[in-house]
Amino acid sequence: MESILEYRFYLALIVMSIFVAYSQVLMKKISISLDLSNIKSIFRSMIGLITNLPFLLVVSLILTSSVMYLYALKGLDLSIAYSMTALNYVFVVLFSSVFLKENITFYNLIGTLCIFMGILIINF
Repeated sequence: MESILEYRFYLALIVMSIFVAYSQVLMKKISISLDLSNIKSIFRSMIGLITNLPFLLVVSLILTSSVMYLYALKGLDLSIAYSMTALNYVFVVLFSSVFLKENITFYNLIGTLCIFMGILIINF
């Protein structure tokens, strides 16, 4: 029964990684629309972010993912939980291809496979 309950902590880590990766995609999209050419425009952009709905979604996703990570830490060893955060890289490669139309290179595939295999070796 205990191992079944443990899966909810792993599920929290997977969802956390999805939230973090998607927040990175949103940050990339937001960064494209910002004028960061000088101090004045940076300040204006910072003020504008307060009312920017995608940015508020990013903040919400990051806060939610932090709470999910804390939840996972309650039930898993830190060495296990932290290694699972490497899934962030896997999801970023996937999401940047899907949502930003970035190319997945051969090296992206090899690196992602290595990360995934490392997670499996450490955790199982």
